[in-house]
Amino acid sequence: MFSTAESRAASAAMAVAGLIILSALLFFPAIGAAPILDRDESAYAEAAREMLARHDWIVTRFNGQPWFDKPPLVYWAVMASYSLLGVNETAARLPVALFGIAGVLATYWAGVRMGGRRLGLLAGAVLATSIFYFGPARATLLDVPFTACFTLAMGALAAAVQQPDRIRWKLLAGAALGLCVLAKSPSAVLLFGAVLVAYGLLKRSPARWRAFGWLWALVPLLAVMAPWYVAMYLRFGSTFLSEFLLAGNLGRFMAAEHTRSVTPIYYLPIIVVGFLPWTAMLSGAIRSAWRRGHEAVIPLLWAGLSFLFFSASQSKLPGYILPVFPALALLIAFDLDDAIQRPHDGRKLRGLWWAGGFTLLLAAGFLAYSLTRDMQFISAAALIGVFGLVPLAALLWISGHARPAMAALIGLALCGALVFGCWLLPAFARDYSAKGIGLRIRSDAPRHVYLVGIRPLYLPSLLFYSRRSVTSWMEPGRIPSLEPGDALVVTKDRIPAWFPARGLRHVASAGGATLWTVPPARSTIRERRSTR
Repeated sequence: MFSTAESRAASAAMAVAGLIILSALLFFPAIGAAPILDRDESAYAEAAREMLARHDWIVTRFNGQPWFDKPPLVYWAVMASYSLLGVNETAARLPVALFGIAGVLATYWAGVRMGGRRLGLLAGAVLATSIFYFGPARATLLDVPFTACFTLAMGALAAAVQQPDRIRWKLLAGAALGLCVLAKSPSAVLLFGAVLVAYGLLKRSPARWRAFGWLWALVPLLAVMAPWYVAMYLRFGSTFLSEFLLAGNLGRFMAAEHTRSVTPIYYLPIIVVGFLPWTAMLSGAIRSAWRRGHEAVIPLLWAGLSFLFFSASQSKLPGYILPVFPALALLIAFDLDDAIQRPHDGRKLRGLWWAGGFTLLLAAGFLAYSLTRDMQFISAAALIGVFGLVPLAALLWISGHARPAMAALIGLALCGALVFGCWLLPAFARDYSAKGIGLRIRSDAPRHVYLVGIRPLYLPSLLFYSRRSVTSWMEPGRIPSLEPGDALVVTKDRIPAWFPARGLRHVASAGGATLWTVPPARSTIRERRSTR
């Protein structure tokens, strides 16, 4: 007979194994089938490639120059992957997929601390099957690693609430926040502090827990993040501080870097679509959590304050809101846990029907649009349709049909991964990747490569696939000094009139750009013919 402790350990191991298998089926299949996409993914993949080529694990670089855009945690992981697997799409994306699994497990652990093992298992499964977590977990982006580390910190906060005298939870939270700062941004420290202070005020916690006890978290926070920041400051001085901390973080918060994103409700449609197939359950889950009280306070504060923070930022991109998703997954998990405890309560089960039905209805809308307007959206309709069946698989499980539910979930996960990796991303790569041009440049090895009227950061996949730096020529009306064999890249809609006038040859097109080469001089052609 197994003891109670052994049974609990076995149950926990099975839950963790199940989440790892589900996440692996979602994040790994066909992960390298599509080209690296512009702009952010290819920029990060190229930065890691250049750092590895220089054997420099400190200075982040792009196009041969120091690049103070983001800290190096993800670059380090991708560099290690390149060292093992070579420089390719799979190696570039694999570390982020592993961070994606870590985020699912961190959500599971946070759920265990807030309400038990079943709550954690449900929360991890909801997060893994959310479309906007699933997609970025299969790309070389920084949002999933940042979210995984922040979720670990919030789980440590939940543990510290239960055991305020245990210093280890504060140390864990500090270490996780240090990883957040190394992964993307110091904003994690501000968000964590806001949730901590709000919780303390709301629950009127003892002064010793609310104040000085959390100073312990500063020790691992500084130990994890400070060495790289100090090394960069010693190397570049105030230039690093002004470009990274002031312009790259505070400047983006205070001033709109992307003019299309200044609206304060920018993230609402992203959550509505990105949290599919669970979106239709959100409003009910938030109301239930508000009535639930103590155990749901942390995910409520986490989701609400994070949403307000990122909405207040003047610069907005879709991935910025991703740290809200684990909190939303926990709120949904509370409702699902209630449905399992009370399977005859039709109100909770109706939420799953609504979730699946709303997602399938949206998939039908995408399909109708693609058939009448743009066939490229058929793959998006198929992906949404696959995920729309996930809540119905959850219904099977709650109804007591565990084995058919698990088989359905495994099949849906694998199907969704293949649709995304082999169909949807390759469709978008036709317009958002210069792989064909980059490979041609790498093969021809021209002496000079000019981006005419394009900054390198607007076409980083060209650098990634050509394995070289390029020169940006931002005056398309003027003719640069060209030599035979030089390559010029320009967008399809901005081909200067002097290209054909100078006899430049069009060689290739990819990702909205075109490749032109300077033909060899006539004397060179005659010399080649005479040697024959």
